[in-house]
Order: sequence, then structure tokens, then C-alpha cells
Amino acid sequence: MLRRVFGKKTVRCWVIKQLDTQMLHLCLLGRPDSRLKPEPLKEALRQQRFSGGISMGESGLLLNARLFDALVPEEDLELAHDGLAHWRGRFWVVSQVPQKCWTWEGRLVAERNHLNDQPLLVSREDVSAISRRAERASGLTDKAVFRSQDALEDPDKDIRYAIERGLKSRAEFAHRYEQDLAFAMRRSNERDEPVSDGHLECETSSRVESP
Repeated sequence: MLRRVFGKKTVRCWVIKQLDTQMLHLCLLGRPDSRLKPEPLKEALRQQRFSGGISMGESGLLLNARLFDALVPEEDLELAHDGLAHWRGRFWVVSQVPQKCWTWEGRLVAERNHLNDQPLLVSREDVSAISRRAERASGLTDKAVFRSQDALEDPDKDIRYAIERGLKSRAEFAHRYEQDLAFAMRRSNERDEPVSDGHLECETSSRVESP
């Protein structure tokens, strides 16, 4: 009412969330929150020098201009048929941005609207980067080792020690067996008696020292 009394016309602008090569991700008409007069305000919008709040349509939301790629004076952009818009001397494909994406600070992607015929395209959040990171994380094949937080030793130390001890014991047993066999062979030659397993067992047992 006061603006009408003092002759100050309300400036409205098209709010473009994201500007692609051939597509406009378009929100709706908003009103810049500024004390500038209409013409200087429009020029600031055209040159992307406006910084401040944007009142979004009739929703009552006041959002910061930094959330959007472009703010276009209402008369500079014309919506055409078949989901196109004429701006800067050329036609652009229009994708409508729903309210839930107005504050999204990542990239948007457009997809066909399957709910009804209008609008033809609807924008949504591009979460492909997040999905790729999740897929890489789920593809990890390393096994998790659960240990106490204060465990400083190698968790496989005891296993390796047991294997080494077993191999060492086997080698020592084989060495002793060869020595006992050689001893039994010498005794057999001295007695001219053939060596049998039983004979070898008796000979080796007779050499075992009591603890």
C-alpha cells in the first residue's frame, strides 16, 4: 500500500536455481528484498550484482540470493509453449524446481514428470557422486580385525610362533631319528644282525635319558 502511495512499483524476478548449457532450472517468480528503486534494482539483477533476500512467490520464505545462479527481471524472460523459455535472445528448455530443492546447494538433474503433463521436466538433487562413494565403500574386501584398543602386539604373532615351533620340532625329530638310525646300523654291523623297526625302537629308547 505504501509503495503505491509513493509510486514505487514492486519488482519481481524469475528465480533460476541452476543455469545449464541449454536448460534453466526454474523456481518461480520472487521479489527481491531491497530499498533500491525499480530501475537500479533491475540493473543489479541483470548484472548479477544483487545480494540480499528473495521472497519466494506466495510461500513467505525469504532466501538468500547466493542460493541461485541467476535472478532475472520478470519482463526479461518469457515462458513459451512446450516447456521452453525465451531469454537472452534464445530459447531454453525449462525444468521446474520443487520447493524442497530451493535450498539444495549441490547440482540438479532434470527428469521427465511422470505425475502429469505439466511441467514436462522436474528437477531433483543429483546424488550420483554420493552413490559412487557408497559403491566404492561397499566394494572393500579387506577383512576387519577386531582387537582390544590397547593391543600393541601383532595379532598373528602367536599363530606364526606355533607354526615355527611345530616346524622346528619336526626338524629336530627328523635329525634325532637319523642319528638313532645310524647308531643302530653301527651296532647291527658289529653284531652282524639285521636292523628292524623293533630293533631300532629298542635302541633309541635305551638312549633316552631319564629327566
